[in-house]
Amino acid sequence: MQITIRFPVSLDGTLPTEKVHDYPSGIRVSQVIEQLELPSGYFGMVLLNGRHTDTEQVLSDGDVLSLLPMVDGG
Repeated sequence: MQITIRFPVSLDGTLPTEKVHDYPSGIRVSQVIEQLELPSGYFGMVLLNGRHTDTEQVLSDGDVLSLLPMVDGG
């Protein structure tokens, strides 16, 4: 099944990125993050099809997963 992964800001601070990846049925958000080998604690919010979601959510074909970085400041 195909999942679109969006990063509003890439890990090196450049332009936003979006990629389509193939994953097996039943994969969870946490497993996608693990497979992408992303820094632990980097993400402050995870959106699935534009809505906040838990990292244990099971993905479906055609989903759009947006991974937003932690925001610093105050």
